[in-house]
Amino acid sequence: RSSLSQGESNYHRFIKSKPKGNVRQKKYVHVIRKILLVEWLLNETNTSSWPPPIHMPKLLQSLQECNAHHDSNFDYPVGNIPPKIQREVAEMIKPSNLPLLQNIGDHRSLLDSWIMSRMSFLKDRMKNIRVCKEREAAIITQWDEILVPLVKASSAF
Repeated sequence: RSSLSQGESNYHRFIKSKPKGNVRQKKYVHVIRKILLVEWLLNETNTSSWPPPIHMPKLLQSLQECNAHHDSNFDYPVGNIPPKIQREVAEMIKPSNLPLLQNIGDHRSLLDSWIMSRMSFLKDRMKNIRVCKEREAAIITQWDEILVPLVKASSAF
């Protein structure tokens, strides 16, 4: 399963389905990490930087660097994490706050809305990539159907 489907499944199972005041806060970090990994995979074109950073602060920093180097025609480009979300996540993952992630608490409405909208955006983006790859494969197949007989005919001479 992809990181995005894992993140979506975890969000619904461990956050969205929980009643008010009954959400383990670390689940937000797990879901956000999955989203950010997909963001990184869609954005990072430099294969020398593989594998993607797993440590959350490095992942956030890498996405900010990717976004600074890429122009995008999207209203909400890959890797562009709103400052409010960056601040909330940075606050959650501060070493001094890590023990608090074990606590059970309320939903975080800002993160909830961002997670839902970002997962939707990324799923659409990944569908578009799949459609492009399918079209590319169909075009290559059509060219093969035209060129292979020509190559065979020319090699007979």
